[in-house]
Amino acid sequence: MAPPSDATLTATLLEEVDPIIRGAIRKKLRVSLRANDSREENLDGLDLLGEVQLKLLSRLRKESGQTEIREFTAYAATVAYHACADYLRAKYPQRTSVKNCLRRLLEKTPECAVWTAPDGELMCGFAGWRAATPRASGERIRELQQRPEVLPPEALPHATAPELSGKDWLRLLSAIFDFASGPVAMDDLLSVVAPLTGAEDLPQPQDWQADSDQASALEKTPAQSADPYSVRLTTEKLRLYWGAILQLLPWHRAAYLLNLRDGDLEALAYYGVVTIVGIGDALELKEKQMATLEREVGVGPGSGSGKRLGERFAVCWRFLPLEDTIVALVLEVTRPQVIGYRNKARERLARSLKALQ
Repeated sequence: MAPPSDATLTATLLEEVDPIIRGAIRKKLRVSLRANDSREENLDGLDLLGEVQLKLLSRLRKESGQTEIREFTAYAATVAYHACADYLRAKYPQRTSVKNCLRRLLEKTPECAVWTAPDGELMCGFAGWRAATPRASGERIRELQQRPEVLPPEALPHATAPELSGKDWLRLLSAIFDFASGPVAMDDLLSVVAPLTGAEDLPQPQDWQADSDQASALEKTPAQSADPYSVRLTTEKLRLYWGAILQLLPWHRAAYLLNLRDGDLEALAYYGVVTIVGIGDALELKEKQMATLEREVGVGPGSGSGKRLGERFAVCWRFLPLEDTIVALVLEVTRPQVIGYRNKARERLARSLKALQ
């Protein structure tokens, strides 16, 4: 059997680490990464996901098939956590200040410790826990977030973060660790202490965790085994949606489709509204633009030789949504232009679909 090509290895590695980077972003930013979640934090999370995927793709292209899966998995987790940390540092300066103070305090306290877990997560707790102690359960962390009164009254702070002494912080942290009964992720610790110490810009826990991690637009639609009327209604709605997309200007359509969030393309194909090849044809890309797309997602030059553009797109579509920088390269415009095209597409789609209701 012939060894796998660089393009095949790239696709395999990206597929292997996709759940890891999504899990890291969901956990660190407390977002769902669902296509239909329009919260600002979730949209930021989706953009961050695209940036991480782009960095990983760039690394794979440079290494030309010499990357081990285990090594790349660790690298992907590190990139995802660092990207999240950079995002949170910029958006929540008070969060960064509290986090830095807690880290310094725990590092200087002999009975406590801060360390990095194998998956890249920053952990903290009693020093003896550093040696392979199972981390605190999610139920314990959620109870601390929702009911901080479970902590001893004497451990609860009676002032804001800047006014607390080192002893006040250690009393609170020790009580949290005792209740958690295991190592606590630094971000989970911050989500507990934030409402107790008046750290106003700290993101608060959301209920998105109750939702399925793998939910997408496709999974929000009925299965083919559902009631026939329900399936027919869904199919008709998707046909109206696709018809409205085809009415867009070609460059608006391309900017919109190439950044379409996970699940939507699958839903269109799943219900037989349009094939992935048909979606590729609808992009109306030129030969040079398709070659750029193939190069940027790493499927290899000449991989679509002899095929029409829609068929070549079918090889690339699993890498969607693309980050705006890549879309700009494909469409041969600037990144702000891509954003403008997509916003126009969304506006016109909204108007078209509203008129059809």
